[in-house]
Amino acid sequence: MSLLLYAIFGLVVCVCPINGDFVLACQKGYRISGIKRVNSIYQRRTVGSFTIECQPIQERNLNEVKCETWTSAPQCNGAFEGCTGSQWLAGFQAYLIENNTNAILLDPICCSSSSIRVDSFSCASERLNVALKPFDHSILENDLIYRGMQCWHQYNSNNTLIDLVWKMEICQFSGEPIPSKKKWTVEACPPCDCHCGIDTCADGHEPIRVIHKHLSQNDCSCDCLCKYECV
Repeated sequence: MSLLLYAIFGLVVCVCPINGDFVLACQKGYRISGIKRVNSIYQRRTVGSFTIECQPIQERNLNEVKCETWTSAPQCNGAFEGCTGSQWLAGFQAYLIENNTNAILLDPICCSSSSIRVDSFSCASERLNVALKPFDHSILENDLIYRGMQCWHQYNSNNTLIDLVWKMEICQFSGEPIPSKKKWTVEACPPCDCHCGIDTCADGHEPIRVIHKHLSQNDCSCDCLCKYECV
């Protein structure tokens, strides 16, 4: 029996810390394919650090891709917010809104292209997280995107904001031909896990991370481009 292993090549870039706010964004022509939140042992009573994973959605004619942020911050009242129509979620501007618990507001970055069409009738929503808990959510299929989002404020018994809870809208899209003649399937391979940067920052917290993944069409391998920040 042959053993299939992922070949992972990471380029790690450290960016100097910034105060309070930060950006988690895919490169132009990419979509978010996974959202994670990780807690170090020093973050057990606070919100953990975010990681997004990105995969290509359009590799040609990148001048067609237009990205924008919201003109106003999400209200997080349970209503649908974020990307709409044939837009896809490509990142977040993140804002620290509670110092004691490190609660973070995610302001979506939405991209669109004349080559990409989203089927609104295919959309379904999935819950992303439980308050203060780590989570790991991803899209395995190549023809799916995150689009809209819903969020709610979560308070403790002292009426202190401890976290935000999100539901993500997942939709099917069509556009550039997605290679289908693979000699392998995602299920048959080990996970494409990329170790990205340092394990913890000077304050003991996990860094935030953006990981771009390129899955091989010919064998069970992937390349990873990694960027991390201590914030």
